[in-house]
Amino acid sequence: MSRFRLASVAVLVGGAALLAAGYVAALDGAFVFDDEVSIIDNSSIRSLLPLDRVLFAKAEGGRPHDSRPLLNLSLAIDYAMHGLWRPGFRLVNLAIHLANGWLVFDIARRLLRLGGAVPRSFVEATAAAIALVWLAHPLHTLVNTYIVQRAESLAAVFILGAFDLAVVALSTGSVAAAIGACAVAAAGGLAKETTVAILPLVAAFDWAFRDRLSDRGDRSDGQWLRGLVYAGLAVNPVVLASLAWFMGGRGGSAGLGTAATWNYLLTQSRAVWLYLGRVFWPATLVFDHGDAVAPGLAAVWPFAVASALLVVAVAVGFMRWPRGFFPLIAAG
Repeated sequence: MSRFRLASVAVLVGGAALLAAGYVAALDGAFVFDDEVSIIDNSSIRSLLPLDRVLFAKAEGGRPHDSRPLLNLSLAIDYAMHGLWRPGFRLVNLAIHLANGWLVFDIARRLLRLGGAVPRSFVEATAAAIALVWLAHPLHTLVNTYIVQRAESLAAVFILGAFDLAVVALSTGSVAAAIGACAVAAAGGLAKETTVAILPLVAAFDWAFRDRLSDRGDRSDGQWLRGLVYAGLAVNPVVLASLAWFMGGRGGSAGLGTAATWNYLLTQSRAVWLYLGRVFWPATLVFDHGDAVAPGLAAVWPFAVASALLVVAVAVGFMRWPRGFFPLIAAG
């Protein structure tokens, strides 16, 4: 068995074991917060037919499933299979998370090979270790147990999948991978707005690793492939904008419309550091940090200044040492 296949099995089997051990006690937890409006009170998921009723349910004030056809479809499929059985919904969440773990593994091994910092004989093992740590990290508790936060992990499937295929296309000249990346990115527009990150993420990768990519991506007869990738990925924001126009937008979700833009940004500057801290010290992680909005700059100025400096430092670092700073760009 090749190192790639062995490492893939380790990620899938080991990841499944870790997720089973970590989440078995939480499978039958109660519906919470927006689970009620997007599952219990969501009449559009009660039947898979007519399909347009599921995919294009009218937006009503920024519910998690509004203007997100693939999220609503996944909930409708769950309901068709097992009704309101809570473990069923969460098992699907965990399956999506496991799929994302494998994509993290595949992307990590490709980037490690391109970067050349790890001996080739250890690339697959290192990538598998990265994926297993990522899978088991407590920071993912929310998307696995809070059912409708499946929107985040579902979006991640499309972000990671499109990026992985784009890496293959740009590094090998594969037309099939380029077309696949474009298709996955376009479909991602039906899942969640965060998939808009696909195009800038691929552009950052292309900038950072251009000198390590295949000659087929740089010769004049291969430039059309790079053009195809970028043109195809640009369909994603078009899909997102079309959905927002056709289905009524996102309303007041994620705090949008519930606070002034300035106060919203100030609040997020504090949230960034809160979650960065939980990455390295998750012991203080809680399910709900509340909905308090920063009243003004005076209340959060250290976080605002630190966030601004972080953005500037990463941007300058990426311009000077793109390959070394690419992981920070990708994490952002």
